[in-house]
Amino acid sequence: MKAVLQKFKYPLLVLVLLAVTATEAQPKSAPTSGSSSGAATLQAPEQESGQESGPSSGPSSGFSGVRTTKQKAQMLNDFDALGGNRVLLEKAQALSPETTVLVVQNRQVSRRRRFELAPEYANVVGGDPYVKTQSLGMNLHFHITPHWSVGLKYVYAMNELRPEGEALIYDRQLTKDGLVPDVMDYLKSETLAVLNWYPLYGKVNLYDLGVAHFDIYAVVGGGYVDLAKGRSNTYTGGAGVGFWFVPHYTLRTELRYQTYDQQIYSGKRALQTTVLNIQAGYLF
Repeated sequence: MKAVLQKFKYPLLVLVLLAVTATEAQPKSAPTSGSSSGAATLQAPEQESGQESGPSSGPSSGFSGVRTTKQKAQMLNDFDALGGNRVLLEKAQALSPETTVLVVQNRQVSRRRRFELAPEYANVVGGDPYVKTQSLGMNLHFHITPHWSVGLKYVYAMNELRPEGEALIYDRQLTKDGLVPDVMDYLKSETLAVLNWYPLYGKVNLYDLGVAHFDIYAVVGGGYVDLAKGRSNTYTGGAGVGFWFVPHYTLRTELRYQTYDQQIYSGKRALQTTVLNIQAGYLF
């Protein structure tokens, strides 16, 4: 027997060392008995990270997962600010199922049966080739509904010769004695009645500083213009964008086509102009 042990001594030692090493390397299993606080501790990081867990045994919160009060408030704030997407819409509806929630809600700035007083600055593009016209004016709008408004516009015009007109008078290389450009019937003022239609409405985030509501609208109107040589009927039509920042302050910009008859040396001619204006208003 002693001879047999002496023969297999080294192989047995190797097997024992391998068995000890394998036992030490085996990971210890978590205890399966005792209180359930250990399981709750292991699940806490998953809940804090915002991941949704399975349905709990407590009262339902409206949707699966655990949401903190701060997360709910942030979600509702994002939804109110920009309307949200489909996932955000479903979650907001789950928070308050009895309320109908739209992706783009109604206007926060009410314009039903309200007046808007808006001074404006305008620049006339095209028209008389020898005269540059700018104007200052005042607008009074009455908003019947959020989609329709009527208004009155008065504009005072300021005119000056363009470089082409000055060249005719002062450039002796063109003429020996100079010419008088045909600009005797320039615009002095205009009075218009306008109708605005607001078919498109939306919201825009202004560099995370706030949310502005805007309308894209169409405008048509008519009235008369006072010229240096008399009065003429005028008609206009175009489109604009109106921004409503807070319940009282507004900002508009419009691009309109306008036409009227002008008297020149050879008779009357139909003058066609493009008017670009900007208005800053107050709702009351």
